[in-house]
Amino acid sequence: MFSFCFRISKLFTDPPESIHILGYDETKALQHETVQRLTCVCNGGNPICSPKWYKKDKEITEGSQIAVNGNTVTNELGK
Repeated sequence: MFSFCFRISKLFTDPPESIHILGYDETKALQHETVQRLTCVCNGGNPICSPKWYKKDKEITEGSQIAVNGNTVTNELGK
């Protein structure tokens, strides 16, 4: 089973207005060796957030794409 967590590692003067994880359904387990696209969307904050994905406390960087549009940051993981 695949698990993930979201960590905020910076001290914010203004926290993000909202953080959403898209492509994840809490009622369904993520299956081993299946492909699933997960997107973290952070709106606002000062400084803007830097979302990262983790698996068993190790940061996942391969396959992760970060985009910034104004004060919205997205980090997409998966194909």
